[in-house]
Amino acid sequence: MGMVVPPGTFAQPMDLAFCANDLFVTDPGTGTYWCVPQAGLGAGMAGTPVPVANGFPDLFGVAVDANGDQYVTGGTTGDLYRFPAAGGPFQIVGNVLGGGSAMGITIDMAGFIFVAEGLVGADIDVFGPGGGAGIPINTIGATTSGWTWMAFSPTQQVNPPGGFDTFLYTSNSGNVGPANCCAGAVCMTDVALIGNVNGLAIPSVSACSKPWLGTVYVGSPPLSGNQPSGFAFDLPSGMLFSADFGAGTLDLTQPFGGGTIQINGGLISPQGVSIGPDNFIYVCEAGIKGTVSVYDPAGNFLYDLFPPGSLPDPVDMAWCDDNLYITERQNGNVPVSYTHLRAH
Repeated sequence: MGMVVPPGTFAQPMDLAFCANDLFVTDPGTGTYWCVPQAGLGAGMAGTPVPVANGFPDLFGVAVDANGDQYVTGGTTGDLYRFPAAGGPFQIVGNVLGGGSAMGITIDMAGFIFVAEGLVGADIDVFGPGGGAGIPINTIGATTSGWTWMAFSPTQQVNPPGGFDTFLYTSNSGNVGPANCCAGAVCMTDVALIGNVNGLAIPSVSACSKPWLGTVYVGSPPLSGNQPSGFAFDLPSGMLFSADFGAGTLDLTQPFGGGTIQINGGLISPQGVSIGPDNFIYVCEAGIKGTVSVYDPAGNFLYDLFPPGSLPDPVDMAWCDDNLYITERQNGNVPVSYTHLRAH
């Protein structure tokens, strides 16, 4: 294990995303949006971290579109920022409706931008490609509760035209709200049914030669309904693996409505989840475990990636080829950790 950046570079890294080999990090602790150039090349190859912009009152999520433009949510400000791939000043390209916070963000295959509001019983706002006219063109009403993180299933389904998936998964950390806000649960919405959004156009080229296939983390509450934290899709099978921070479980959800089962009940404060190039499940375990643990798809524990206690509060992960990047948060000193792991 090594450090991509020196300890103390970030105060509170919240979200991360790759575009090609460049790693982008939001840091609400200092109100700074960072780029770590060439971080994906491996140990010792990362350039000096560059503050892309700073002075933000708050920050939360980051997502990259097929053109390489980055979209960052402004947390409590409700703003949506666009950072052009070619550089230059950022733009405020939207704001969520109703004065809510702009939290989790994801972008579908057609470039539509989905931003979750952070209030109990609030909406997921849908913006046109590039931010559109600056206001949501549609909403998925009363579907969020607390911190909300989102991801589209990468699997193919039989429902949409052309066989491409339009199911949006959300993980909601709050435990209160109307019935359809999925409080304390992971929920699925077919966005093809909400109108004006189809999500089916596949970009023919992408400025990001190595697309980021990251995980989704939520600091509290899965499908089993205690405290869903991280979740990640297994691309070949379409199975969804999710962790429950409160219950200490690793859960498996079959595609096409196959139901959810617990596959391991002995985890310690699990947070982020990711699928490695070896098809094993990597789970950030905090507290007295303090490491990233590795499980097989049946839920059997295999080994700890680092000695227990090496990472007191690991939060989120992202793969770039065989390289695993981890955000670790403790006492406001949160380096991004790196390890190089070949498929087992």
